[in-house]
Amino acid sequence: MSSTETTEVVITEDMNTEGVAIAKIVKSRVSTFKGDIADDGWVVRLGNLMLKLEDIAKQAGRKKVSSKMINDAGIDKISSAIRCEAKWFVQNTDEARSFIAASKKGYNSVSSLKSDVAKAAKAAEKPEASTESDSESEATEGETTDNATTEGDTLDVSTIAVAIHALASRDGKSVEDVISEIIDLFEETNPVALAA
Repeated sequence: MSSTETTEVVITEDMNTEGVAIAKIVKSRVSTFKGDIADDGWVVRLGNLMLKLEDIAKQAGRKKVSSKMINDAGIDKISSAIRCEAKWFVQNTDEARSFIAASKKGYNSVSSLKSDVAKAAKAAEKPEASTESDSESEATEGETTDNATTEGDTLDVSTIAVAIHALASRDGKSVEDVISEIIDLFEETNPVALAA
């Protein structure tokens, strides 16, 4: 007869104290979104706690965080959706903060931010999926590429910001690097515009 050995997972008192404090903040909801996502905001604190719990579970040979661990950490009253969103935000902090900065839209929840980031990434993949060779070819003077806007398309700062963010995410670059590449490309292809 074989027995399966389970490793007991111990949640530290500090983790429990942090979890209980976060749960109180979430329940009261008196904070602002900007404060929630600050480095010491409850979203970041909860996301970090979730990542710690995942690490502990993995070290114990478990595939996921158990309900008991969630309970022991004092965050069982926080919905699993909110816990997942907080973890997503911490795992994608740079991308999310860049997206917020580039967007004209104000956000009041991680769920709406996460949704818009996913939509932007999906929108950036659509033109890419049509044909790779079209995007790789360079347009000569007087020609347009398939990525150029056509009559009827709207191109505003928000659309450009979303596209830049999606390119950065797709290529694993920072938004600043993508913008720098755009400026370099503009300078190479439009020397007359720069001289004016």
